[in-house]
Amino acid sequence: MIRQALVLCILLSFMPEVGNAQEPIRNRLMAAHSEGSSVGIDDSAYSDQQRKRIYNLENLIMCACPKENWSKTLKGCPDGCADPQKNELRGWIVGGLTDDQVLQEMAQRYGPQVRAAPLLTGTGAWAYMFPFLTFGAATIVVFIVFAGWRRGARLRLEQRSQDLGVVTDDELAAIEKELEGLD
Repeated sequence: MIRQALVLCILLSFMPEVGNAQEPIRNRLMAAHSEGSSVGIDDSAYSDQQRKRIYNLENLIMCACPKENWSKTLKGCPDGCADPQKNELRGWIVGGLTDDQVLQEMAQRYGPQVRAAPLLTGTGAWAYMFPFLTFGAATIVVFIVFAGWRRGARLRLEQRSQDLGVVTDDELAAIEKELEGLD
């Protein structure tokens, strides 16, 4: 409890007073601390394994806040809108649910968009394959362009040699053949 109060004091001390612009943030921090939400949650209530699972799952689950439009994970959401989801997650972990069960339960409550990474089925599979397909297509295009440049350079070289009257390998072989016939 002392550690939480110290952290709260440090957070509040680094917030400069600019009129009342910082007041909503201060109020939110104070309310979160007094209500026991994610800012004021005592992590010592969880085992090391549970803390690791909570941390990992908060990075895999999106915040269901309508004003953020599914743009932040629970770990990255500084607003209090993520607190109900975080509390549900912690309760399920303490209740003995596995990580997959927690993800399934969140998807049932909030929809499939709650997952930070899409599933490897249906259209989600395309999300995983798209970078590789794009890289493969780009490689083929680069190969075709490079082959075209080489072919063009070869044709320009042949044209230049004909313009200068330079003898090609075929013409040189024919001349040598005629010279051998004269001997």
